[in-house]
Amino acid sequence: MNKKLHFIIPAIKGLQTIVIHDILWLESIGNNTSLIMRNADCHIYSKHLKIVLQMLECDFIHRIHKSHAINLYAVKSFDHEGIGGVVTLSSGKKITVSVRNKKLFLIRLGQL
Repeated sequence: MNKKLHFIIPAIKGLQTIVIHDILWLESIGNNTSLIMRNADCHIYSKHLKIVLQMLECDFIHRIHKSHAINLYAVKSFDHEGIGGVVTLSSGKKITVSVRNKKLFLIRLGQL
């Protein structure tokens, strides 16, 4: 079960509260992580993706690639393209699933 409903990140004018269920996907960009939201907003957080995932303490955000994690509730479809596969989110965004993460991803997706 989820422990937190909100996530607070630094912003230009103070702090920004993020509703965790509104996150569609997270993308690692060097030492930063982009949080892309359902309303198409993008928040940049100056922490590695691994650290952000630990801070979220969330069971429905799942890492599918070394540089991507997704909200499992936002998955529209999964295609077995290539070696790992490609997940399509409700926004239409397509993200590659790594071979290493494919099996656990499919298990987690089936548990929803």
